[in-house]
This record gives sequence, C-alpha cells and structure tokens, in this order.
Amino acid sequence: MADLQFGVSIRGTDIDHVSAIEALGFDSVWTGEPMLFHGPVTDGLITLAACAGKTSHIKIGSAINLLPLRPPVVVAKAVSTLDVVSNGRFIFGVGVGGEFPRGRRHL
Repeated sequence: MADLQFGVSIRGTDIDHVSAIEALGFDSVWTGEPMLFHGPVTDGLITLAACAGKTSHIKIGSAINLLPLRPPVVVAKAVSTLDVVSNGRFIFGVGVGGEFPRGRRHL
C-alpha cells in the first residue's frame, strides 16, 4: 500500500505561506489558474516558480493547467523549465477548464 500524502492548495497571492506549509511537513503545494474568479487571479506556472524558489523539498503542482488556452510549445517550454528550476519537484496537472458549466449562470 502506498504512503498517504497530504498537499495544500493555495491561491497565487498566498505564496508567502509556502515556506510554513513546507515546514509543517506537507508533501505538496498546488495552485490552479482560473481565467475568471472573484479576487486576484495569477498565472499558475509563475506562482509555482515562486513557490519553488521559497522551498527546498516540497513537491509543487498545477491543479489544473488549462492546456487548451495556451500554445503547446510554450507550455512545454514553461513546464520543463519549472521542473528544472524546482529540481524535479514539479507535478503537471492538465485539464480543459469548466469553471462555467453550460446552463449555469455565474455572477
């Protein structure tokens, strides 16, 4: 049986907390990148790069990178660079989006 691991999801504006999250013993930190949201919206990959610079061993992951909204070559270069600067700690989660399902109205 695999070991149970725990991660924390943060918003892009909460990167100052990532050192404490690592010190508390969490295994990973995750951030998404919604295109529209209430409050500040940051770029998920840049946020994770900042997290990598503030930590030494915690894994960092995208939850979820909206792959259809970016050119594939640009994404490949960005995520490979992030994996290198994080010393292999990056976990790449991808998706197609869906914050606004058809038929639901959001204000």
